[in-house]
Amino acid sequence: MSTEISDDRAGGSRSTIAEVWRSPWTQIILISLICFCCPGMYNAIGGLGGSGQLDSTVAANATVALLAATAASALTVVPPIFDMFGPRTCLLLGGWCYPLYSGSLLCYNHTHNSAFVIASGAILGIGASFLWVAQGAIMVSYPLPDQKGRAIAMFWVIFNLGGGIGSFISFALNFHSKGGTVTDGTYAAFMVIMGESRLRGGRACLLTYHVFSTTIFIPAVGWLLSVLIAPPHKVIRQDGTLAGPPPAEKMGFSASFHREVKNFVTSMGNWRIILLIPAFFCANFFYSYQQNNVNGNVFTLRTRSLNGAMYWIAQMFGGLLIGFLLDLKWLTRPQRALLGYVFVFVTGFAIWGGGLAFQRWADKTGKKQWLDFSDTKTFIGPFWLYFFYGAFDAFWQSFCYWLMASLAPTPQAAAKFVGLYKTFQAAGGAVAWRINALHYPAITQLKINWALFGSALVIALPTVLAITPSPVIASVDGTFEENRGEEEPRKTQPQFSFQDDDGFIVYESRAICRYIATKWADRGAPLIPLKDVKAIALFEQAASVEVSNFDPYAVKAVFEKVFKPTRGWGQTNEVVFEEAVKALQPKLDVYETILSKSKYLAGDEPTLADFFHLPFGSALPATGVDFFTGRPNFTRWFHDITNWPSWIAVKDGVVSKASYD
Repeated sequence: MSTEISDDRAGGSRSTIAEVWRSPWTQIILISLICFCCPGMYNAIGGLGGSGQLDSTVAANATVALLAATAASALTVVPPIFDMFGPRTCLLLGGWCYPLYSGSLLCYNHTHNSAFVIASGAILGIGASFLWVAQGAIMVSYPLPDQKGRAIAMFWVIFNLGGGIGSFISFALNFHSKGGTVTDGTYAAFMVIMGESRLRGGRACLLTYHVFSTTIFIPAVGWLLSVLIAPPHKVIRQDGTLAGPPPAEKMGFSASFHREVKNFVTSMGNWRIILLIPAFFCANFFYSYQQNNVNGNVFTLRTRSLNGAMYWIAQMFGGLLIGFLLDLKWLTRPQRALLGYVFVFVTGFAIWGGGLAFQRWADKTGKKQWLDFSDTKTFIGPFWLYFFYGAFDAFWQSFCYWLMASLAPTPQAAAKFVGLYKTFQAAGGAVAWRINALHYPAITQLKINWALFGSALVIALPTVLAITPSPVIASVDGTFEENRGEEEPRKTQPQFSFQDDDGFIVYESRAICRYIATKWADRGAPLIPLKDVKAIALFEQAASVEVSNFDPYAVKAVFEKVFKPTRGWGQTNEVVFEEAVKALQPKLDVYETILSKSKYLAGDEPTLADFFHLPFGSALPATGVDFFTGRPNFTRWFHDITNWPSWIAVKDGVVSKASYD
């Protein structure tokens, strides 16, 4: 007996661990930690100004190579691989590139081999595409619709903690330094955190080919965590729904690539996404000016490290603030979209207005790398400006992600949108870093930044105004209300989808079916009679029978006996179940009579009235109750509709639109 108890406890423990692993919030924390270890440390280096080098041109050119590679791969190479292999593979392919880049900067410190730095930047650009597309798809599609602001905020806090800690490490290592570049120890520390390093002869040694091509040495902590990332179809949200459908049948890279080209064309046909492209383009445009011209040119090395730490900490606070605003429960999603827009607009113009005043002052001084935090009176104003620059970056990117989350219904669609986002974000960043490498005046770069983000906000306004309400929830009294992301969703109330047909919104599953069947009545067999008055009457009669005499009892029976045990919604209420079955049995006797006179409920041709029974009717056998003995006509009809080819094709979930084209 003791063995049985031990086994039960072990099984319960394994079940609990699996449930925690399959939680969207666990996955959000994992992807945040991965980004903390990899791009978080990269941000810490970049935040030093010129990646810690006195000549910022090399770092700027390397960043141009990085962003150009990202722009080229984020929308072409990565999405097909994401579709075929999922987020885990993408993260494993991308994570190892970050230690390589840190090592190239260490090499440059001794050899001035700028070509290696630039090549490493290009390689990192491809790796970053894999990492960021997977990250974005997880962050915007795994949580419930109205918990995405909190998910974005959580990611932003953990991710930017990496940049903050990394900059504090640099601050400590370079506290007494008065030189223009960081020490070897700084780069070595970043390499240890991001991946691996060795010490030979008492100093850091670059692992060129070794770091670049093998994983037999100690891998990055973040890279290891990628193994724990769950695919979308294994992630269960609080309401019992899966984060995504099961994977599609393997198509091969060529077929998947062609599908992604088609998806790209589809995306470009979505005017809401098109109007966000300027905002995507601006998302990394700020960095070159802020990191090199503000932090890199004005402050001393140790102050740059301090500023860098506070810049990323400001992003943490910024992500929390805008995440809170975008998840306010007492506002509808369209209202929250407008609130976020106004907030970004007002804070952006205020912060960049302060930046204009600072740049004019900095130009008048004519000094370079002179301002130290020990000069408190002079330092405090520029410090707070740089702090709010970091906060605004969080405002901008979090709002972009939230808008994508509001437009993307599945992880596959999210990956497509994030690929689009990363492509134009990287393209914008490459342009900005190239402008910086060409040594355009700082005041000119500031004006370009301000003009671009202001124009992008104006262009994005129609998309913001077109954000639709969250999916509605059916209440027990028959009314509907928007799902505003309650912590404890009412699991006894099924959540329905809504159909967005180019701005026309219709919700409730039967209404959606009627709309689609009527709009495309010329495609395939007609499911709703449109001309014969008697046929229309019989159809409406059958539809009324389903909604009044079948659905209320089938829903209760299936919910209690199937949904509750399989989705973790509590114990079956046997009284409610038995009452539902008892009420349904005589209704099915009437069905038997109707179906003894006709092949289907509204005549000898199938209609939507028959197929309305499928969502819950197909699950009735799983309740364990015999509904078929003594009802041969009902049994024949049930077998017919549950084996209809179109139902078999979608009953386990729609993988993608392309799968049915």
